[in-house]
Amino acid sequence: MPCIQYHRPAWEQTEDDNWIMVKSIEEAAKILPDVGNRALIASGAKNLHAFEGLEKTWLLVRTVDAPRDPFDLEFGEWLFARGPFSVESETELLERNEIDVIVSKNSGGEATFAKIEAARNLGIPVIMIERPGGEPVIQAPSRSEIIDTVRETLKKV
Repeated sequence: MPCIQYHRPAWEQTEDDNWIMVKSIEEAAKILPDVGNRALIASGAKNLHAFEGLEKTWLLVRTVDAPRDPFDLEFGEWLFARGPFSVESETELLERNEIDVIVSKNSGGEATFAKIEAARNLGIPVIMIERPGGEPVIQAPSRSEIIDTVRETLKKV
């Protein structure tokens, strides 16, 4: 059966960015203490258990909702917020909390890109979690391309 998936284009690193590319959230958590002392964790509410037990790095964990799986945040704070965020508000958040590293998935899109731009402007490294390999489906970067692809697929049926 044909399947099409909306797939935002990934963010692209510029020469002004300091990204440390990793393949998983577990890998991000493993290297985090060697990269910074105060981290913004902006990788979503899943798999936060990977950051448990980090005593060397203070965590500001930002999620839209509370995580479903138990997560013991002993050394840090929760921040529940939903984008879009502005570069100004993200810069203020990073400076106020003395954040020196960000952990983020490369989710693409504009709603949460401001943290990447703020990190770039402040010279803060970003531990960037790469996207997993794509499924064997048609991927489209916009609604109009999805509609066009569906129309073409229906013509073949």
